[in-house]
This record gives sequence, structure tokens and C-alpha cells, in this order.
Amino acid sequence: MKYLKTVYVHRYSESDDTWHKKELLGVLVSGTQNSYSLSDTLNRDAHITLRVMGNADADVIPQDVISFKESDGAAPPDNDIAVVVSVTKNSCGSKRVRHTKIICR
Repeated sequence: MKYLKTVYVHRYSESDDTWHKKELLGVLVSGTQNSYSLSDTLNRDAHITLRVMGNADADVIPQDVISFKESDGAAPPDNDIAVVVSVTKNSCGSKRVRHTKIICR
């Protein structure tokens, strides 16, 4: 069974030297935070794929920090975090499949 989770996006603003936090609802999380070996010569890089279902225009950009648990304040916590490396907007298709795909490492 797949669960839709709430994750938190932390963005650092260099202009005013502060962190800003917002939450994303209805996020399908898959992947792993640990690298693993496929064979003696191949390794699988660790990455996490997030799909923000029903929201093809989620405000997430590369270099944002994603945390999987709520923290006090706007700064990201020290653990259970990932950094966004890619964002793809899927605004085509029916209303139920529109989503934003986020790749994190």
C-alpha cells in the first residue's frame, strides 16, 4: 500500500540570510537514502523520488532541503533530510495524475 505523506520544504534566502519553511501535502515517497551494491562492479546511487500528487505547480526548486519530519523553526533538522536535485512538472493528463516529480539526494 502506498501512503501520501506530508513533507517540509526548507529554502535558504541569501538576500536576507534566513530559512523559510512550508509543508507539502499528499506526497508519495519512494527510494532510499543509502547506496547499495547491485554487483561487484555496479553500485546504485542513493536517491529519493517524491511525487506531489494533484499539484503540478508545487513551489520547489533545486537546492531546497526536504525534511520528512516536522521541526521547530524554519531551519531544517540535522537528520532525515534530503537535498532537491531535480524538479519536473507533470501538468498533462487527467486531474488525478497531475503532479510534481522531485528527485532528492
